Amino acid sequence: GAEARLAAWVVLEQGVAVDVPALREALRRRLPELMIPSLFMILPSFPLTPNGKIDRQALPGPETGGATSQAPYAPPHSAIEEMLVEIWQELLGIDRVGVDDHFFDLGGHSLLATRLMARVRDVLGVNIPLSALFENSPTVAGLAQAIAHFQVSQADEDDLATALLELASLSDDEARALLASEEEG
Repeated sequence: GAEARLAAWVVLEQGVAVDVPALREALRRRLPELMIPSLFMILPSFPLTPNGKIDRQALPGPETGGATSQAPYAPPHSAIEEMLVEIWQELLGIDRVGVDDHFFDLGGHSLLATRLMARVRDVLGVNIPLSALFENSPTVAGLAQAIAHFQVSQADEDDLATALLELASLSDDEARALLASEEEG
């Protein structure tokens, strides 16, 4: 079925042009990421009930076809970015995702973010925390960078663990000999 998306209906003052990226940025300074609408519906005026309140039933429904990014399209540059673009397109139901597109602007939300990290784990074999999506820029490029950083730190930890296991298996004399050869080299 269709995923739920947070939408906002906006009525602009006379002569004011809509700047959706600026609107999102202003909201990001005041609200948690999960509360930023992925879709902004611009109306000439709000429909009103006979007693002057906003008639919620008369508000137009969101257009079909999903949200679109305000960022200019930037293609993937690496294998990780290519895989992430495919995952995002599948999860978000969007035909084209660029590496600078913002996950939440495209209709992403907390449940989809959790699914995204599960797919990253399944496809790339990397188990990075959900917080990586929020702490880095929640873009394909930002997540790819977080994944690469995590892979490097994980490799360093694995190398250290392997070296410690090898050291633990050596006798004292073998360990002294190894250290002496390291100091000479």
